[in-house]
Amino acid sequence: MLEACYKRPSLNTNMLGMLFAFAKPVPIDQARRIYFRVTGIPFNAVPPPNLSGLHQRPMNDFFNFDAEQGRNAVGGRLKGLYLANSRLDGTIDAEAAVSYTEWTLVFKNSSNWSREARAEIILPPGAVVSRLTLWIEGEEREAAFAARGQVREAYQRIVRRQRDPVLVTTRGSDRVLVQCFPVPVNGEMKIRLGITAPLVLENRKEGLLRLPYFSERNFSISKTIRHSVWFESKQALSAGALFEEQPKENLYAVRGMLTDRALSNVKTVRALRTETIVNAWSHDVGDKKTLVVQSLQEKPVQAPQRVIFVVDTSNNMRESMQAVADALEHLPDGMEFMLLLAADEIKMFSDRVQKGNEMLYLQMDDWLKTVEYAGGQDNIPALLKAWELAAKKPESMIVWIHGPVPVLLTSVEMLAQKWSRRPDNPILYEIQIVNGANRIIPKLEGIAAFRSIPRIGSPAHDLQQLFALWNGEAKRFSFIRKTVTELPENSHQTSTHLARLWAYEEVLKQIASKERQKAVQIAARYQLVTPVSGAVVLENQAQYQEAGLHPVDPSKVPTIPEPEIWLLIGVVLLILMWVFWQSRRVS
Repeated sequence: MLEACYKRPSLNTNMLGMLFAFAKPVPIDQARRIYFRVTGIPFNAVPPPNLSGLHQRPMNDFFNFDAEQGRNAVGGRLKGLYLANSRLDGTIDAEAAVSYTEWTLVFKNSSNWSREARAEIILPPGAVVSRLTLWIEGEEREAAFAARGQVREAYQRIVRRQRDPVLVTTRGSDRVLVQCFPVPVNGEMKIRLGITAPLVLENRKEGLLRLPYFSERNFSISKTIRHSVWFESKQALSAGALFEEQPKENLYAVRGMLTDRALSNVKTVRALRTETIVNAWSHDVGDKKTLVVQSLQEKPVQAPQRVIFVVDTSNNMRESMQAVADALEHLPDGMEFMLLLAADEIKMFSDRVQKGNEMLYLQMDDWLKTVEYAGGQDNIPALLKAWELAAKKPESMIVWIHGPVPVLLTSVEMLAQKWSRRPDNPILYEIQIVNGANRIIPKLEGIAAFRSIPRIGSPAHDLQQLFALWNGEAKRFSFIRKTVTELPENSHQTSTHLARLWAYEEVLKQIASKERQKAVQIAARYQLVTPVSGAVVLENQAQYQEAGLHPVDPSKVPTIPEPEIWLLIGVVLLILMWVFWQSRRVS
């Protein structure tokens, strides 16, 4: 089955594969759907098969044709293409709840053909890509930010000419697709992604930054490869397995090496903050006269009148379901609820929506323990059923708890239609508790009622945080950002990343108001990758002119200072003083 996901039936070279090809050929797209339905695993989440000829001679390069090259899809793992180096450098201003991360990636290619490296990256909640860099012959080249269709057209044109572009576009809420070509034969390609992100506040005393990670990729990552992580802040930091240090007064750091599995397992950096600071400000990007102010607001959350849970029963959810069941025990009493299981046939906890209580929640916990998990399940029919149940009452919610959805087994159009006609009710919350590709989320991009539950801890922790809001045991912290001419009292000055977060919100508001052109203009001015804009790096100025694009001035891109630079200078000075003192002593 895995072989069929990588090559056309007519190219099968083993005897069993040839028999299937002659009997009833299966197209690649259908083979990938079958593989997920049977195993519950995305076909590109495992190493590619060892393809061989009739005499068992390796034929990997011949058959490892990249059908997705230049397209808006990650596709299968490519032989010989791998991640050679990865580093995440970042700064955190906890007082303003703002962060900036630069993720530098180096790809290498040991195959006989030039390759395109592609990956879907999960960003921190509320984050936006604000920088893109490509190294060409050892020199850094910055991206051009423009309308999404314009940058993709420029990228595809250059890919056909076998040149050196890199492209970044969004793939739904807090997700981007990164593509770079060519990773040359026996060569490498180096890129850098700049990510501006707000911190998540569970209370006033600390902010949390979840690190970005791969959800899908077409390259291999060796078990020996480590992501080198280094974050600094003027406030105290902590990050579990990472080393914590305070190299000097008012400078804190966390640093260390993480496996790819550890990084994708929701790795979070915590930063202490002063709880009395509620206002922060920065100059606008490129405009010292305009000021952007952010105010922290604390609001209680009203519990929904009705909530419908949709739980994926794909095989990949088996190990996580106990945590989900434990979290559901913390639902508030008296709230109307229903639990649906996305399976071959939709299963319902009860024959009707009813008000919850402690006894019912315990019964639901026991019921979930009897669930059978098999293969990869189609979640869309259960989501459609949940919408019908939730839409009967105002102020309702759907909470979709799921794993990867690497293929669409049912069209999303009916689901999108319901929210396009009724945009405000019900609200759809999704939480993906097993890492992997998801084809439904990008199709719901732009729907105002669609939300993602922030992943900053275990599945049980993240769900319980939502239920704590409904119970009144927790409060929701939100930020109000706006431009002003005068500053409020006791305001904390921060970097221009605050202005970029304000601009990102403005882009989303313009999209919601159907003002697409205004949204594109704001995104291009602030150099942001949004649902209407992308970023592309081309090889030379002539290619930019041909595409009608303008690369960012390198002096105007966000940057990160070298770690502990002043500390290093101080150490050098101390050494020079010691050498001078020793020389005088000898004299």
